Amino acid sequence: MKISNLAISSLGLLLVACAGTESYQNKMERYQARAGEKILVPEIKSIDFASTTPKMGRFPASISTEESNLTNKKLYFLSLYSQYESFKSYSNNSYAPELQICPSFHTGLISYQEKYSSKIVPNSKVFTYNLAEFKNTNYVSTHPELLLPITKDALSPKVIDIINSMNDKITAAEVNEIVKNAVDIHLAKTFIELRELCTYGSSSNYYIYENLVTHTQSEKLNPSTASMNILLKTTLFSNRALLTSLSRFDNNQGRAIASEKLKLPFNEEFAKRLSVSWSNDYFNILK
Repeated sequence: MKISNLAISSLGLLLVACAGTESYQNKMERYQARAGEKILVPEIKSIDFASTTPKMGRFPASISTEESNLTNKKLYFLSLYSQYESFKSYSNNSYAPELQICPSFHTGLISYQEKYSSKIVPNSKVFTYNLAEFKNTNYVSTHPELLLPITKDALSPKVIDIINSMNDKITAAEVNEIVKNAVDIHLAKTFIELRELCTYGSSSNYYIYENLVTHTQSEKLNPSTASMNILLKTTLFSNRALLTSLSRFDNNQGRAIASEKLKLPFNEEFAKRLSVSWSNDYFNILK
């Protein structure tokens, strides 16, 4: 069974799909962000990590840094932008658009690009899995990219739904193709939110993060799987989980980043603002 007869037919809403001769770059660059547009956060569920990590991973003691002086909005934007740049190294699309015009965060964007940006060298990364484990919920939970939706405007079907619908007849090559398509969709969704942030100075997903910051100032999230699931409902933590899991494939023959691996310099800071440095335990499990 060819993948195009099953999974690809489910990708009708895929924003980054090719139509005619228009390039992915052109399609994305002409996109006009809409205020309040809802970019759905993938439904990623945490594994039961607290009982498996007796030594809670903590960040270093807080000190005054450039990141700690950022407003919540600027921190959110720069964190999301750094995640977008990192997602490019796992995407099919070698020419995912650069974010060049950003009135709301112009200075921050330029400073970040001067300090961190690296050039991605096109190659083909291969996502390989244990095909016998796809019905094991713990295995799926430790590979959150399998929970990515394969359409832009809905949370399902997910990658794992398509895989399991093939009744154990799926091949490693087909799994690789489905995951790549899902990553491409997520890359496009991330770019859409960045455009919204640049145009309007905020996004619906930003307000979810902001509300959680406010909430944790009076009621802290204690280390637990339930608390981790709350964090994973926010874009920054969901993306961090995805990127941490995908980094397992960096040693495979694939897309390299010139000079050095892209950094995610804001991970510690956006967690500190929620007083959830313990969440580092979860991400350590995904490595």
